Amino acid sequence: MNWKSAFRLLGVLSALSAFRVNATPVEATWDTDELRTTPVPHRYIHGLIRSHVKFQVLLPVSWNGKIAIFTRGFSGTELSTGAFQTAAVTRGYAFASCDEGWFRPTIKDNPQDDYYESRQSLVELTVYTKALVLMQYGRASSRTLLVGSSNGGHHTRWMVEAYPLMFDGGISGFGYNSQLTQWGSVARVVRNYDVIAPRIDDIIAERARNPQWDPFRERLAPPLTDPQLTALRNIYDIPMQLTNGFRYNDGRWFGSEANWKSNYNALLGYLRDSVPRWDETYRGGRPTDAEVKLWNPLNSPAYIQIDLRREDCFGHLARGRSRGIQEPRREHHRTKGGGESAGRVLHPRHGARRNAV
Repeated sequence: MNWKSAFRLLGVLSALSAFRVNATPVEATWDTDELRTTPVPHRYIHGLIRSHVKFQVLLPVSWNGKIAIFTRGFSGTELSTGAFQTAAVTRGYAFASCDEGWFRPTIKDNPQDDYYESRQSLVELTVYTKALVLMQYGRASSRTLLVGSSNGGHHTRWMVEAYPLMFDGGISGFGYNSQLTQWGSVARVVRNYDVIAPRIDDIIAERARNPQWDPFRERLAPPLTDPQLTALRNIYDIPMQLTNGFRYNDGRWFGSEANWKSNYNALLGYLRDSVPRWDETYRGGRPTDAEVKLWNPLNSPAYIQIDLRREDCFGHLARGRSRGIQEPRREHHRTKGGGESAGRVLHPRHGARRNAV
């Protein structure tokens, strides 16, 4: 980034004082600023926000006047954008993503990193991207959408609720509702899976043979033991409640059993890396693999639960000024692939926009 570009961007940021974070301009440095041609011609910028949050911004030559901010998965980086990036840039969206200031495999050993830092990082990325867009195209974006899946799906709803004037909508792909309920349910699935593991291939085969099979009414041959049936029920039925009183079943669907087997090591890895950070009081902050499976956040000290609940979603999707847009609605449903009950941010007028991205 040359001094002229830096000076010009500083002027844009000064003009956008209403979008400053805590009255402080967003500080960033660039290590890449170049023209790329794939998937469509665009200006590519990569650098750091606050000296440690890695980010990228893609500014297509044929811009549609809108911005798509991507929020990453639980194990991702600023480059882990899946199909979202190609789809958005191909359709003319300015696109931006960042690593949100933390990396799951190392967060337990880096006390300066925090999962909650995603909130500040996404706000700063959005403010900075809006300034870049204004500098690049000479006009502000008409719409800013937040998109993501899994952890990013949760963050989409969480941030759209918290910043209704910053984001005009979002696409939440199989996101969860709460850190506490999500990871409490993962621990429950993993420890109960251990009980049924000797029979999981039989369970998967029976489900493939009979998709309507009810293991509690139709016995396998040889039959499952009582502890195995109890463990199976503990996976299918996981009652949860958010702080606003919303209740739902976070259990895994009939038909998702093959995913339990294929995802087991990944789920255990999530717990291994993160339980020491979520709950410093559990097993002295260094639980073994056997111990992380037994973790139940509802048994953690109150201050741990309060900290985990900071990322609860509530479904409050009101805008301070509607600009003629109808009130959005929220849908909750259970996910077949083994994820938590997902609430999609939907809007009567956003169907075409959602399908386009």
